[in-house]
Amino acid sequence: MNKIKALKKLAEETQSNVLFAIKSLTEENSLIFFTSENVNEETVNCFPVGYFVGKYESYNEGVVQEVKGNDVMLFQTGESFGETFTLELNQLPYDSLIQILGCLELRVQD
Repeated sequence: MNKIKALKKLAEETQSNVLFAIKSLTEENSLIFFTSENVNEETVNCFPVGYFVGKYESYNEGVVQEVKGNDVMLFQTGESFGETFTLELNQLPYDSLIQILGCLELRVQD
């Protein structure tokens, strides 16, 4: 049981560190993946995904268009293709956070 608690604590700390790094690296200089003008239904699947389920069963899904600090702009896919929706960074799936961190790593190397 102690191993599980330790692993849980490590996972929480890791996610917290990833969120802090992304917020810090995008606060002054946002990370823009694409603009609405240069994306289409075929290329949109190349970007990190996000979704939000509202309390009245509303569901928004899309790909990350821009990250600035704690704010994430989602470019919606599916029926609402092309509309944008803003959510908080910590609402993204963890694998999307890792993808964003990887893109920031490449940006820092340039």
